[in-house]
Amino acid sequence: MTVILAPKDYERWLQPGDSSHLPVDLLRPYPAEEMNAKKVSSGVGNVRNNSPGLCQPLKLIEPAQAP
Repeated sequence: MTVILAPKDYERWLQPGDSSHLPVDLLRPYPAEEMNAKKVSSGVGNVRNNSPGLCQPLKLIEPAQAP
């Protein structure tokens, strides 16, 4: 499962340390109110794809308004 860390915890997570004192307290659910979701290309799901454009949100076309 993916771990989402707050920026304040980056350094602590990346520090090498004793395997008996791992920062497991950081493995907690990330607050939903601090996340957002955007629709991206279906190419994101293919491990062969690797380009910055995959992170760009799709521009959604608004459906035409019925008269």
